[in-house]
Parts: sequence; structure tokens; C-alpha cells
Amino acid sequence: MKIVIEFSSLEEFEAFRGGAPAVAKVQPEAPVLTAYHEELHRIAQEVVQNTQESAQKEQESAQKPQENAQKPQENAPEPVKIETVRKALADLNKRTGKNLAKELIGQLGYSRLTDVPQERLPELMAKAGEVLNA
Repeated sequence: MKIVIEFSSLEEFEAFRGGAPAVAKVQPEAPVLTAYHEELHRIAQEVVQNTQESAQKEQESAQKPQENAQKPQENAPEPVKIETVRKALADLNKRTGKNLAKELIGQLGYSRLTDVPQERLPELMAKAGEVLNA
């Protein structure tokens, strides 16, 4: 069995129900936060704050000119190319008539020039200069 009733307006439906409103108007209650929810809310606020602070720091660092890039390094020696060292050692061997280059490389703890790391090449050049000037 199927009964169908049609109303032309909400007021007509409410009158049919005896004056009771068709939709109960309920005031939403304030949400009651448990300790767990409060902790989650606090953590979320910290994450948002940290994210904003990080973004602000990145923006400030991007706006500041990099001081290190603008200042030349005062005490840093210029990088020495291995070709320059090779020529100096060849000249040393030629002038002395001995294989002093191999001895100097051995004093640094290496067997070949190509084994010497880039940062130790200025030291090797200095030793070669001392031997030539002696």
C-alpha cells in the first residue's frame, strides 16, 4: 500500500502536522574538546607557526645578499692546478739533474703526483720552491 500526500507549501505541511514546525531548529552546541583534541589542536598550531617562521627565514635569507660570496677569502690560497705543479717538478728535476720530484711527493706520503689531493698541491709547490731556492 502506498499513500502519497502533496503539499503546495511548507506552511500547509506545518498546518497539517498541527502547527509543529517541519524542521526543528536546533542551536548547535559548542564543541566539547577532549584533552586529546586539545593536544592535536595545539600541535597543529605549532606546525603552522613553525612553517610560517621557516618560510619567513627563507624569504629573509633570499633577500639578504650573501656576505660570503661578496667578500673574497683573504687567507685562502689560490687553487693550484696539477699541470702547474707537474711543470714545476719537471723544471726542478731538470735543474738539479736528480729525481727530486719523486722524493718530494714521497715526503707527503704519496707515490705519484696524481695521488696527491688538490688541497695538498700548494704544499708540494712550496717544497719544490724551497729546494730550488736553496
